[in-house]
Amino acid sequence: MGFGDISGSNRATQATINAVGPAVALMLPVGGYGSAGFTLAAGTLAATIIPEVSFDGKDTWMPWELEDPQTGQKRSALTVTNPNPASSWTIHPPGGTTHTRINVTAYTSGSATAILVLTEMSRPARRVAYSRFVLSQGAAGTTLVAAAVAGKQHKVLGILISLANDGIWHLDSGATPLMGNLKQDGQLQPVSVGPFEIPLVETVAGAALNIVTTQAAQGVIVFITE
Repeated sequence: MGFGDISGSNRATQATINAVGPAVALMLPVGGYGSAGFTLAAGTLAATIIPEVSFDGKDTWMPWELEDPQTGQKRSALTVTNPNPASSWTIHPPGGTTHTRINVTAYTSGSATAILVLTEMSRPARRVAYSRFVLSQGAAGTTLVAAAVAGKQHKVLGILISLANDGIWHLDSGATPLMGNLKQDGQLQPVSVGPFEIPLVETVAGAALNIVTTQAAQGVIVFITE
């Protein structure tokens, strides 16, 4: 890892994770920096790691979250097994934070080198590419929006829909409804739901996404698959 390339000892620190408990060397005063980066090198570590923040100068700590800089997905903990892969994560400390640190809440074996670095950049993470499905259903029935993808979920961010006549519609995942039936007056203004940052509904991993209507329907469904 290129720790020597990170200037400013007050905003970067490196340590080996090889035990349970707070990694004392992986703690930094936030000091006005907008975000932090946590990098775990490939190694033999089997453990669970969480970021924590303090609002009172290290007296008390609360768990925070890691964010995938590629997808924007957030997680409360990083669990790795031997051999652990290399990975990098963003930490966005909330307003009022004085310090941030890495805590090992469960440890099984092995070790890995880690770097915690503060940065003035706090650019929002890039989301995975979204998909847009154009609905053109000529009669009542079920339309496949997205086919099943092994290990992936379809997450609906928004929908625009118009029914030809009064009817109901819902999204489902095969035989499993993802929501209740929504009643809609036909031949009126289309119904727009979203877009949302948090998915409206989502399938289980490896399942298809469908829309079911009791009337002919037109519209657009926006979703991501991850």
